[in-house]
Amino acid sequence: MLLFVLALFITPLVAGAQGEEDLRRTVETLATTSSRVSGYPGTEQARSWLLAELAGMGLNQIYRHAFPVSVPIDEGFELEYGAESLKLFGVWPNLVRTSSLPAGGVEAPLVDGGDGRLLEGQQVAGRIVLLDYDSGSACFDAFHLGAVAVVLLESVGAHRKEAEQKFLDVPADLPRFYARSREAIRLRALAAEGAEVRLSGRMVWREVQEQNIVVVIEGADPVLQKEAVFLAAHYD
Repeated sequence: MLLFVLALFITPLVAGAQGEEDLRRTVETLATTSSRVSGYPGTEQARSWLLAELAGMGLNQIYRHAFPVSVPIDEGFELEYGAESLKLFGVWPNLVRTSSLPAGGVEAPLVDGGDGRLLEGQQVAGRIVLLDYDSGSACFDAFHLGAVAVVLLESVGAHRKEAEQKFLDVPADLPRFYARSREAIRLRALAAEGAEVRLSGRMVWREVQEQNIVVVIEGADPVLQKEAVFLAAHYD
């Protein structure tokens, strides 16, 4: 989803510039939504917020461009230990192969690999491996050692570069999941006990309707009145 800004006749736009506090507010507002990937509720939340902000700036030439797009939709993943259930999230697909599991799920013992270095000397084949999210591409090392699935645990300060190391551009069937900090603490405790757990859930491809937003801002510079500037950016 993109925001397109067509600035006609070039005009200074400093009147709409955000100060540091406004920038912080923007980031905090967008960060509190759910996933902003197309097809998820956070997309609509971000779009509604953006449209309200544009209208608040007095801009009235706002247009929407609807289009269909195929996206992987997380239908829910859970890790069960007895009567206990922990919510997990599917990681971005390997090309088109999602982390969907067989209908009956998979059952295996947990093993804690830390940042990847703790895997050395441990039995990994046939296990579900826990790894710090900021462990680079160690999840694929775990699969090379025979892991049946990998659960990546929330890490403070993890960034986009880390995310880009967690999926491949080939359709490899390597189930990868993400656990938030609260679940991560419990998972590590279970791994310390050598608990055997059950993983289940699906992520499927669906076609959803999305929207680009186009905003036209007319300028007033008499010299540049025949010029136009075209800018594009993601909602967030």
